[in-house]
Amino acid sequence: KLIIISGWIALALLAYKVSQFDYEYANFDPFEILGVPSGASTAQIKRAYKKLSLVLHPDKKTGDEKAFMKLTKAYQALTDDEARRNWEKYGNPDGPGAMSFGIALPSWIVEKENSVWVLGLYALVFMVALPTVVGIWWYRSIKYTGDQVLLDTSQMYYYFFHKTPSMVLKRVIMILAASLEFEKKYNSEIIERPTDNIEVPQLIRQLTNLGEKNRERPLCYLYSIKARALLHAHLNRIPLNPKTLDKDRMYIVKKCPYLIQEMVNCVSQLIMLAYAQRISRLPSIETIENCMKLCPMIVQGMWEYKSPLLQLPHVYEEHLKFFMV
Repeated sequence: KLIIISGWIALALLAYKVSQFDYEYANFDPFEILGVPSGASTAQIKRAYKKLSLVLHPDKKTGDEKAFMKLTKAYQALTDDEARRNWEKYGNPDGPGAMSFGIALPSWIVEKENSVWVLGLYALVFMVALPTVVGIWWYRSIKYTGDQVLLDTSQMYYYFFHKTPSMVLKRVIMILAASLEFEKKYNSEIIERPTDNIEVPQLIRQLTNLGEKNRERPLCYLYSIKARALLHAHLNRIPLNPKTLDKDRMYIVKKCPYLIQEMVNCVSQLIMLAYAQRISRLPSIETIENCMKLCPMIVQGMWEYKSPLLQLPHVYEEHLKFFMV
């Protein structure tokens, strides 16, 4: 912390020095410094130099070392042939200097009377706004895996797949529906409506083998049961209220590919840990196969045992008997 604070102090001092920079050498005019007209003769230049040097020489009471150095450089620029050529060509008696590039800025930024305000703005941006933005970003990023899945969701997957090494497809759906991405506490995009208390129970009554009486946490939580019912409704192609539950179904379906991929990653890592003898239970190949089956099922909107012909428009269960299989 001390190093960071010292760095900010050094940055503030540097910014202050830059704001107070003297541009006196930016437009070097030896005639103006010596106080002679531009067409002055060498004799006039020497007289002017002698007169001013008696006043500005550092050994005099009225001396000014900085002004005397400028005076000497101006005299040299007008009396020395090489120095004069350098001044006429490069604007500097010493020859070409380092190349500099300017940035077009509003005049009020570089004015001395506004230097305090400019420094204040720098302090506000770099010492308040920037750390705040970075802090918010960091706080949010540490909650997610590399695939933008909540770490708590990933840990839940590890727990259940380790607890049940051989998992059937419907159990995988239960775990998927329990993802914390569907819980309003963890995801502000989730919408909870008063109508859910009416519509969700009605939907559950239309579904079989939903497992809504399961008492495992978080499988028994309301958000998990609702998400599970919507996934079953999606796979059974049950029409939903377009203003409420169907919007929720679409949101859940869009999240599923990332969550299923995280499931596959978790099971794969558990398999590697089991082969490394770091855990005792080896997930079965059927478990990872069921996870992988789930993605095309979600995309197609139908159970794996259903006829692929049902993906065609205007083809329903009652039409299948007219197709030769």
